[in-house]
Amino acid sequence: MRAPSGDQAPRLFHAGQRGDVTRDRELAYEANDAQGVVLGAEVLRALNLITAPTSKVRIRVAARDAVCPTKPGVSQMATMTTVRSPTVTLHLSLIMLNEVAIAGVSGEVVTNIYRHLQRDTPLSNTILATIVNDRVGYLVDDAAYDKPIFEVNGSPAARGCAEDAIVDGLVGMIKGLD
Repeated sequence: MRAPSGDQAPRLFHAGQRGDVTRDRELAYEANDAQGVVLGAEVLRALNLITAPTSKVRIRVAARDAVCPTKPGVSQMATMTTVRSPTVTLHLSLIMLNEVAIAGVSGEVVTNIYRHLQRDTPLSNTILATIVNDRVGYLVDDAAYDKPIFEVNGSPAARGCAEDAIVDGLVGMIKGLD
């Protein structure tokens, strides 16, 4: 299982950045290079797992929007732009390649929502891509709202909507395309 981006930190990074732009850039590139090696190794590992390639691909697509009530952001970064609105629209999208679902959500979805999706999806191969067709902010699971964490503070969606809207919406689209 691979996690979406909403609550992830790089596996490899340099914690030695101190505000020296030139040196910090060098450290960032070193970390980027290391992550590239890890990614390349994972791609090669995955390629070796392919046992029955096929040239016959059935492609199906779906999209829908889910609307959630909003909540005000708290302790947001100075570079974040906020717009007051009573609702936030989550764009859900789905591409199915045979029995593989590539699901997309227009925000940065956290791992617990992805795990919820994996429990509920009827397919054993469901991939979740985040920040697809828009970036509405962080989208956190309902239990996270009790924690004073960055992702909750930056989420535009009020408690009790995003998790179910994402999981139910995507699972409904997958079942509708079967």
